[in-house]
Amino acid sequence: MSNVEVTPEDRERLAKSKFGEWFDELFDKKIDEAISKRVKSTTSKTEGSTEGTTKTETGATDSGSTEQPAPRRRSLLETCLSDTFGF
Repeated sequence: MSNVEVTPEDRERLAKSKFGEWFDELFDKKIDEAISKRVKSTTSKTEGSTEGTTKTETGATDSGSTEQPAPRRRSLLETCLSDTFGF
């Protein structure tokens, strides 16, 4: 093989493309790990809450009080994005 001289512009393009590939792989890996972790924790919470748990009703002690609605559940995507990106 003969020696091929690489121009600085080509070297810069190669470095950018390699960095882009590395970043994409790292990003995909982190997202996959975050989703897997969240799915496992959600699954374990769901399995643990269905075993031997009963729902109890509480009566209002004050006739003027109203029940507060349950807090909104976050979706898996929303949770992953907040854990990964800090949204």
